[in-house]
Amino acid sequence: MHDQAFRIAYLASADVRLAARLARESSDLRDLIQQLNDGLPRSADLSWQQLEELLRSDTTTATFAPGEGARHEFLWELKRECLALTLQCLPLALRLAFIVVDVCGLAPDVLGTTRKAIEIRLTRVRKRLEETVGNRCGHLNRAHPCSCKSRLGIAMRKDLLRKRLPLLECPRTPHDAHISRSVKALYKSLPIACPSILEGAPC
Repeated sequence: MHDQAFRIAYLASADVRLAARLARESSDLRDLIQQLNDGLPRSADLSWQQLEELLRSDTTTATFAPGEGARHEFLWELKRECLALTLQCLPLALRLAFIVVDVCGLAPDVLGTTRKAIEIRLTRVRKRLEETVGNRCGHLNRAHPCSCKSRLGIAMRKDLLRKRLPLLECPRTPHDAHISRSVKALYKSLPIACPSILEGAPC
């Protein structure tokens, strides 16, 4: 349950340390969902325009400040961070419905509301994500305008990644080795597990 709980909490909050603490302290997934509902803002924490300005307001650049040996890890980190931040542009109820049901494949009843309500939320969030991520992310179509390689320099200059260390573990394969067929598949394929350095550590 630990990594599953961390995955849910990380995507819901885009906060590695908070996610690690909640995964460690929650007795089960229902308890985790309740803590997220109690602790996170109900409205969107970030607007799509703010996210656009954060990552895409500067001229596209491939500049990378740290040693090139770390490029692989930072590209994976940017992929996950960008997608987690994208979810922060959604109200919490929509965000959790998508994460719990579509990404993690769990039964809707863990969210503590009716299936009909969850279906309505999923319809809304799928449409919203297809309109935003679906039309610009290079992980869905290499011809789309946004790629992690072109945005990594911007993310590093704005401390988007460095302030969120430690990095999550990543596969040996390149971050862009595979093209996902849908936004749902893109989120499901993200490798997300609690960093061992935070296991049992105070957050």
